[in-house]
Amino acid sequence: MWLKNHNKFVFLTWMGYLIYIHYRHFHPNKSKQALTILALAFVVLLVYWFGVNYLPVANNSVHTYTE
Repeated sequence: MWLKNHNKFVFLTWMGYLIYIHYRHFHPNKSKQALTILALAFVVLLVYWFGVNYLPVANNSVHTYTE
């Protein structure tokens, strides 16, 4: 497996916010599209934050946020 589940979600979260920052920099007048990108990046973050604890492989993982 190329990346573990934790690293995939971290990568997707970073990419979402980097796409937002670059889009906002190169298209300063298109705020509606930028906010859509930001909302999607936030949804990815929420899926990661809440979903990583409920994945089947999370039982023995050190990357969970609950004890």
